[in-house]
Amino acid sequence: MKVSRLLVTGVKEMNSKYGGKFYYVYFKEYDTGKTYRTCLSPSYRNYKNWLSLMNNYNDKIVEVENVRVNSKGLIDADSMPKIIISEMINWNLKKW
Repeated sequence: MKVSRLLVTGVKEMNSKYGGKFYYVYFKEYDTGKTYRTCLSPSYRNYKNWLSLMNNYNDKIVEVENVRVNSKGLIDADSMPKIIISEMINWNLKKW
């Protein structure tokens, strides 16, 4: 399944049981309100693909291409997100 218009709703830093840190990045799909997340670790090469989303997410919609999602709503961290637009939006106006 592919999704395209996502709001990054949060980034949560966690301690890894193997040492170091990892991050959950939480998303909401603009058109449906469905929630998603992905799990990222700075020790993996795919981390750099998501770094700009993690650092600049405050209430922005990020329209992305090439994001794969499994049936449980987990975004494949090996997806290669491509930011198409990034804009501020009043989410109170969106009705799901």
